Amino acid sequence: MTLALAVWGLSQLTDDAALLVSEPATNAMPHARGDEIRVSVDRLSAARVRVSVADESGEVTSRREAGGAYDESGRGLFLVGALARAAGTAVTPPGKRVWAELEAGSGRDSGGRCLRP
Repeated sequence: MTLALAVWGLSQLTDDAALLVSEPATNAMPHARGDEIRVSVDRLSAARVRVSVADESGEVTSRREAGGAYDESGRGLFLVGALARAAGTAVTPPGKRVWAELEAGSGRDSGGRCLRP
């Protein structure tokens, strides 16, 4: 993923893309049927990419509001939804694909500060 983003001139998206992949990958590991999960990055336009994690589980995790300050879970997909330009889940044979889109120049300045309300 890092190499693809660098080749496409979108290295500034690397940290956010890694976060957007880590959450669904972490969710998939205990639930995935089979021996693998697949991570992919697709270039949708000159400045927009879609990262996705596919597994063989048909179990769709729903996004919920962030938990309390001391809760150990429940924030991941909330953060994905807040960070991504668009995000969702597609049921696919034999399981599902959780995806999120990022666009260079939208939502964050070069110092990583969020520009969206």
